[in-house]
Amino acid sequence: MSALRRTHAEEKVKLLDLSPGEQIAALRKGEIDLALIGQEGAVLSSEFYVRATID
Repeated sequence: MSALRRTHAEEKVKLLDLSPGEQIAALRKGEIDLALIGQEGAVLSSEFYVRATID
């Protein structure tokens, strides 16, 4: 978050505590722009840009 604030100070970020299902529904409705979900993301690659990260 601090890096985002430094590089994009004009942008507003609001964090929401949503389940993966709620995140997917909100993405589909255009209510949120980004979701952080687990393996459900692989199924959504035909609908959304999906980026997998490995820890």
